[in-house]
Amino acid sequence: MPVSTQVRVGRQAIVDRDLNLVGYELLFRAGGADAANLHSQAEHDAATSQVLTAVLGDFGDRTLSTGSRFFVNLTRAFVVGELPLAPGLEDVVLEITEEIVVDDEVMAGVHRLRDRGFSLAIDDFEGEEHRLPTLPLAQFVKLVLPPADDVFLGDDGRLVNRFDHVEQLISLVREHNSSALIVVERVESLEDFQRCSALGVDLFQGYWVQRPVVHESTSMNPARVSALRLLVALSDLETPTAEIERLVLADPALSFRVLRLASSSAVATLSPVSSVGHAIVLVGRRTLSSWAALTVVGATTGSGGGQGRAALTFVLARAGAVSRLAGDRSQEAYTAGLLSGTAEAMGLSVEELLSTVNVPDSLRGALTQFEGPVGSALAAVLSTEASPAAPAPREASSSPVEAGRAYARALSEAAGLTAMLTS
Repeated sequence: MPVSTQVRVGRQAIVDRDLNLVGYELLFRAGGADAANLHSQAEHDAATSQVLTAVLGDFGDRTLSTGSRFFVNLTRAFVVGELPLAPGLEDVVLEITEEIVVDDEVMAGVHRLRDRGFSLAIDDFEGEEHRLPTLPLAQFVKLVLPPADDVFLGDDGRLVNRFDHVEQLISLVREHNSSALIVVERVESLEDFQRCSALGVDLFQGYWVQRPVVHESTSMNPARVSALRLLVALSDLETPTAEIERLVLADPALSFRVLRLASSSAVATLSPVSSVGHAIVLVGRRTLSSWAALTVVGATTGSGGGQGRAALTFVLARAGAVSRLAGDRSQEAYTAGLLSGTAEAMGLSVEELLSTVNVPDSLRGALTQFEGPVGSALAAVLSTEASPAAPAPREASSSPVEAGRAYARALSEAAGLTAMLTS
């Protein structure tokens, strides 16, 4: 299983008549492809999942959002409930696309989405009779402005131009929903904007407004995010065992591994393991932190994956060395080393990794600015490793000789711990 996947999402602005930003439509992009290049329904579902994942945090609010709303296309599977919509998406406008044939199952799904508080948009509406029942449930209806040379058959049977066609669609929408906001897509020129505005269009999207901007980030699956949260919790000695147990139980695979390790010869105990909480006490927080790191860097148990084990050894060695140099802050320092090493092993910046979890200010300062005793210890270890993430040389609390000795001892321990965790 790959450690991470590249998430690429296009973002295109939607503005009102005064050109104020109202929101962004998020568009699937992957390797130069877009949604038009997807063939199977499974590919479309996966693309939707990728975009929704981006909304939930891969990119962070600072990259994609300025407090405006997101518009995201849904596939039928999400509308009817075959695929779940995660909590946290309630502020997103869900677009019911033109490919979805509206039947009883879809209508029931649309009603469920409305009952959950979602805002809905009917995407690329062309007056289709089967889609008319969805109009009263929508807050937005999106129309496509056709190319300049297209002509259409009007209500009276005569040919009309594209603006007359849009005007007829607006009238049809208003008959079924007088309060929905009309969005016109493919606004390519100032004339398009002015003519559509005169027709009563509320919102505008297209190349004249903004060409799509592609953003890219690295996505982690939910198991790795859960493991990162566990790492952060373990860094605080005041975190109660019950909270640690809750985080472990959130990942069934991790729960099983903890129970198995607590019952193994690596943990000396004469009594049977009665619960996950009992197993956590027997295993110890340091070993549990290391196992969480194993989940994040992607070394699979029993797979013989040498690259994964090497990455884990590197992460554990950094964590152990930072911990040795940090004195009475050893547990927090161990976590700092784990998070720093994990980011480097995954090809992420520390800031990107921290965007997925909430960490105490002291730990964030140590990781990003090398502040405090933990930050100073981390800086010394990074310099010893000659890591690209090492800060500029400065006066440190640990000498290069001390840091080198700490790293050598930690590397030896890390090799043994990796062997135990991946056996």
